[in-house]
Amino acid sequence: MTVTINSTPYLVITNPSAVCSPSIVDLTAEGITTGSTLAGGVLSYWEDADTTMALIDPTKVGAGIYYIKASTAEGCFDIEPVTVTVNASETSPSITITQPTCFISTGSIRINEPLGSGLTYSINGNSYTSGTLFSGLSAGTYTVTVKNLSTCVSSPTNAIINQPPTLCGGGIFGTAETCSDFRNGVDTYKMNKICFTTKSNKIFNVTPGQFFYYFAFKAPAKSFCISVIQTKTNGYRFFRLQQSNQIVLWNENCTKAATGIEIRPDSGRVCISNAIPGAIYVLSAKYDSKSVIGSTAPGTPITSQYSFESTINGSTLEGSKVTIDFTPNCSGISQNSFTSSASEMNVAISENEVKQTVVNAYPNPYLDIINFDITPATSGKGDLALYDIAGRKLGVIYEGNFVGNNKTSIQYKAGKIKTATAIYILTIGDEKIVGKLFKGN
Repeated sequence: MTVTINSTPYLVITNPSAVCSPSIVDLTAEGITTGSTLAGGVLSYWEDADTTMALIDPTKVGAGIYYIKASTAEGCFDIEPVTVTVNASETSPSITITQPTCFISTGSIRINEPLGSGLTYSINGNSYTSGTLFSGLSAGTYTVTVKNLSTCVSSPTNAIINQPPTLCGGGIFGTAETCSDFRNGVDTYKMNKICFTTKSNKIFNVTPGQFFYYFAFKAPAKSFCISVIQTKTNGYRFFRLQQSNQIVLWNENCTKAATGIEIRPDSGRVCISNAIPGAIYVLSAKYDSKSVIGSTAPGTPITSQYSFESTINGSTLEGSKVTIDFTPNCSGISQNSFTSSASEMNVAISENEVKQTVVNAYPNPYLDIINFDITPATSGKGDLALYDIAGRKLGVIYEGNFVGNNKTSIQYKAGKIKTATAIYILTIGDEKIVGKLFKGN
């Protein structure tokens, strides 16, 4: 009798290196069974040790324990386990972007979440650091990622740092434009014309009823005087300052540094004796349109121009001159305009700073990302939180300090919101601002 002893396969298993989600692992990769003796057998892949449930696709498996079987035609086999490790990756970071201003030519990116021990952050894949603030950034597009202790890197969040604003020269704005808005390059209320109508060959009403001239410049010395000079191409009256002292110098924090006076119908002047040479200051002059009402107008009024420019010691400062059309029977001035008329001369006085906190959430309805632009009325610590329609708290979007009259921009990944309608509540000190967010299709 002949007895045949067949060779038995012998498996040597090396567990694959850990990967980061959402990556998958190929169990058929050569390195996993390197060193094995197959004895002419073949490999098969299974979900269980009894090899009753074959893996549908062993080249694409997630975390878990699987089994590899080496078997020969003679029925000899070896079964060994293989462990696949898939570490969790962090969610793509939520960030706050601070854009360049007239005063600071670079921007910054702050990480809002995720936060925690062991997390590090990077822009553009450069060295990871535990710091959550990246400052001194020039204009461009940046990718922001977070890495955890398992060395898994999140999907990137894109951030765009704009070019420094070009509105630091002179400009004419509606009265909603604050010093902080101008400093930060906000042009929402910028005007390109002033409208008027006539009655009985007289200017009867003017829109807007009031407006601002702004100009940013570097202080030439510790003590100096700066003037706003007005010229025109018509026989109408000059626009007069809303009040004699409505020509103001603001420092780089938009804190009032000096107040001037009207010296002639066509000009005002402000002097300062404690300026910081080389520092940037903002000049504002608030004009009242009712001063031109009653001027004699031709039978067929035509568009003319008013010009405003800033001078020091009689020399015009570069970039300060602004010319604006004075146009009959027009509309569409700005988002914050009202009319002065001969029949209604008592117009409301608007201050140069916001009176209540303004929150702009967009797009709304939203898809993947919600942007929040917050301009608080006062400085203080606050937070922006999300709630569902039943009042259950979904999370905190941002928590930190707000600076009065300075816009804070926050970008939020909206994938965490599962409800069709959500509520945001901004709390700064005793003030609460509430709004609704709607999920788009």
